[in-house]
Amino acid sequence: MNGFEAKLYYKAAALSATPDRTGWTELSILKDVTLNDEFEEVDVTTRAGAGRKATDVGLRDNSIDLEIDWLTTDAGFAALFTAYKTRAAVALAVMGGVIATASGVAGNWKVTKFTRNEPLGGQVTANVTVKAFSYMGDL
Repeated sequence: MNGFEAKLYYKAAALSATPDRTGWTELSILKDVTLNDEFEEVDVTTRAGAGRKATDVGLRDNSIDLEIDWLTTDAGFAALFTAYKTRAAVALAVMGGVIATASGVAGNWKVTKFTRNEPLGGQVTANVTVKAFSYMGDL
């Protein structure tokens, strides 16, 4: 799979149930997107471990880092920016391709960072970070 085949989708309203594959709109003014997906490490070391540390996995931690064109007239940009300004949840699905068939992670996310980049010789963009909030699920 190539990076340009991956897609990020949003919904106009936050989810009120487990996510499904219907009603999503592609957010197409993105440059780079990174889905961070990791498990918390849990120390389960005991004396029976013969001096070795033992680790198990705990809670799953998801976040998305993305770069988006600063286009205030775009509905997807507005959904993210409004969620940031109002501290509201935004429904997002980060997928490996078209949502109907690809795998990915979807749910309600909270925008924790919205940094505006104003390069002298380039387009204004924003670096945005969102973190898992509610109704998270694998699609």
